[in-house]
Amino acid sequence: MVEHDGCNGCKHESLTAFDAPCKDCSGTHLDCGYANYPDNYEPADDNINHPSHYCQDGGVECIDEMIAVFGVEAVQNFCLLNVWKYRKRALFKNGEEDLKKSDWYMKKWMELEKTKNWT
Repeated sequence: MVEHDGCNGCKHESLTAFDAPCKDCSGTHLDCGYANYPDNYEPADDNINHPSHYCQDGGVECIDEMIAVFGVEAVQNFCLLNVWKYRKRALFKNGEEDLKKSDWYMKKWMELEKTKNWT
């Protein structure tokens, strides 16, 4: 795997520059959720960007596996449904965290839409 500048010690350093979240990060950690932290910073759990329960033992994140198995369009539909779910329940359950999750799924939908336009 290719190591890219600025990621020494990052929990994602074993990924190539073409893997998520590194494909959008460019070593700045602006899009992978590690901005303003030292490169070796690893939070106990990031419930918004990289929930540990969706990626066990350094494997493939659940959403990436879903894309491989079900395809981009199905995962886009899943993302939109989650946008709705997290916005709907935000007032009654996890508030700001649910709104951030909703935003994450909307950004993922937009990211996948861009990949459809390239193929």
